[in-house]
Amino acid sequence: MLHMSRTPTREAMLRLAGDGLVEVCPRHGMRVKPVSMVDMREMREMRATTHDMDAALERDDLPAWAEADERFHALLVSAAAKLRLTESVQIYVGQSHRVRMQTLRLRPIPLTANRDHENVVDAVEAHDAMRAREIHYVHREKSRRMLIELLTRHSLAQL
Repeated sequence: MLHMSRTPTREAMLRLAGDGLVEVCPRHGMRVKPVSMVDMREMREMRATTHDMDAALERDDLPAWAEADERFHALLVSAAAKLRLTESVQIYVGQSHRVRMQTLRLRPIPLTANRDHENVVDAVEAHDAMRAREIHYVHREKSRRMLIELLTRHSLAQL
């Protein structure tokens, strides 16, 4: 016996359920959520896109890097399996793609972006949703600041 009261245990389990690690089974309790073949395939695909980004940079092929980067972020969103989120992100992706392609040669080589992506995949594989969110948030903020600075420096008010 763990000698813990039900309330903190239940709260912890509900938090794990919110992170997708535990399933709530009504009238039967909770259980560790199994890792499905789809989950494993998505993880493999995300990892492969990080390798594709590294390979593209080694070839100095920024358009191929941008394509792999977009695939990575699309896989990350689809892995969340939240339809409304996926639909909302699709609007952003279209706008983001246009800006990315128009600024690709103006921005610095995205070496740290590749490391950020690999760290996100590592956190997801470790089932550390909080860490994955934190890494991704910092990554997006760095990208946003870099883009604003780039647009300001080149006097690009709109694209």
